[in-house]
Amino acid sequence: MKEQEDIIKRSWDEWSDSWYVGYRTEEVIANINKQPESAFHPTTFSMIMKAFPDLRGKRICVPSSGDNHAVFAFHLKGLRLLRVTFRNDSWRIVQL
Repeated sequence: MKEQEDIIKRSWDEWSDSWYVGYRTEEVIANINKQPESAFHPTTFSMIMKAFPDLRGKRICVPSSGDNHAVFAFHLKGLRLLRVTFRNDSWRIVQL
């Protein structure tokens, strides 16, 4: 079982590292700065806005945020964030 877990972890890390690079370009980040809602699928953002029409000052935890686009967008929309990442048996916690 441990061997299978190691294969899965290694595969995830390899895939994650190669996928992440394409979403970290200056163009993508500039677009998020200009239009934070672009970090979300339109349906997802619509649901968020329906539940919370004014995001300013709200507090949110974003677990395993991947490319961090949601974290950046939420921050730009005025939310107070706690971001938690699980990778390589380590936890990283960032509070904005």
